[in-house]
Amino acid sequence: MDCMKKIELSIKDLFKRNNKLSLYLTYIFISISFPLTYGLLIPVILGLFTYQIYKVYINKLKTTDFLENCWFILIFSLVFFRSVHTIVLLIFLFFIFIKRNQLASNKTNISFKFENYILIFFTLIVIDNFFHGNFFKGLDTYLYLLLYPILFISLRKIHFLISLTKTIKVFISSVFVSLFYLTILNIFYADNIITTNINFSEFLDLSHVYYGMFLGLAGSLLVYLKVNGASYISKRIDIFLFLILLLFIIYIGARISLIAVILVTLLGIYNLVHLEWYKKVIILIIIAIGVFSLSFKFIPRVKQGYDSITDVYKFVINKKEDDLKNYSWENMNQRYLVLDYTIKELKNNLVLGIGIKNVKDVISNKIIEDGHLHFEPLNTHNQYLHFFLGMGIFGFVYFIFLLFIFLIKVPQGIYFLLFFLIVMLTESILVRVKGISLFFIFYLIFSYNRKVV
Repeated sequence: MDCMKKIELSIKDLFKRNNKLSLYLTYIFISISFPLTYGLLIPVILGLFTYQIYKVYINKLKTTDFLENCWFILIFSLVFFRSVHTIVLLIFLFFIFIKRNQLASNKTNISFKFENYILIFFTLIVIDNFFHGNFFKGLDTYLYLLLYPILFISLRKIHFLISLTKTIKVFISSVFVSLFYLTILNIFYADNIITTNINFSEFLDLSHVYYGMFLGLAGSLLVYLKVNGASYISKRIDIFLFLILLLFIIYIGARISLIAVILVTLLGIYNLVHLEWYKKVIILIIIAIGVFSLSFKFIPRVKQGYDSITDVYKFVINKKEDDLKNYSWENMNQRYLVLDYTIKELKNNLVLGIGIKNVKDVISNKIIEDGHLHFEPLNTHNQYLHFFLGMGIFGFVYFIFLLFIFLIKVPQGIYFLLFFLIVMLTESILVRVKGISLFFIFYLIFSYNRKVV
């Protein structure tokens, strides 16, 4: 009998080890999912998930443990190649669906307000697409506005507990893992690793703006943890890691993410320092002036951006239209032209807009038709204007409502929200999958738990 018990315990131990091994392998394969490798790795990842689901069905893995694994893998996969994240999301939803009878809980009054807010926004986008004749064109980009609310509604129904702190830690870990791999790849394959490297994240099929968004959000969440008395690893190590994120944001030239993180950090300092409010404001103004002065002097991309804005200002004030046309390929000149033409177009389409999918083409074509032949098609580079011009006054007001209701009802999400509010001033991040997924999943995460957990 003792021998049989030992064999039984050995088998159970083996299953536990295999479960952990398959989980670790899933994380590893997701973390090396790049545009050139994901095609080979997706079948492996699917196989690992199939193995874990099989373990659930033979009662060697708890259903709750599998759901928790799926949740953290979903968060971890955000920064990596988008197809992998989509697959994890679909597996998560599929598993909840097939186990719905087992997972169904007693009927209780559950609020789905924030999920419903996003579903309404998705509906408005669909209506906008059909009204302006685009029908299903580009709707795949916004499918996360449908899938995420469905996931969170399902999780609420089964009373799934989302640990906000653990979720943030997993996300920060994924960003540092991506930094590790990207650094190695850039050392071996990049043409430029010494000076500002805006192509640093191209191995993940991400522009420096979007990867800077991930780095910046990770930094902002470190500030959030600090303010709430928690830490990612420890107080000192967290400061060191925050500085690493800041240095990489500078290194890849993600200017708006740098500005956003600095402002989020200043807000964190304001909340941590125990002084009269006016003293804190004075101190923060002095710090802000010092930081931005040093940035202009020592960070090439910041100085370059300032000089470019100055040049554009001179072109406009001195009415040097020819100079603006001849140099319409330059970044800041393009941004000015897009802003100028967007505002002009907005005046004629305030109520119904011109359609979200039409914004880039309509504005770019008009700029080129007016003689700016070197201009390359560009979106508005301002999320607020993009929704305003695309969906008209009603869609724009509803988007502002989404932000406002979150600010009022989910105060602990202020650091996350402030970061994105600033980024959206110069980037239309919610017209691409990565921006939509990152913003709206954390929007729902913070609203899911309206307290630090």
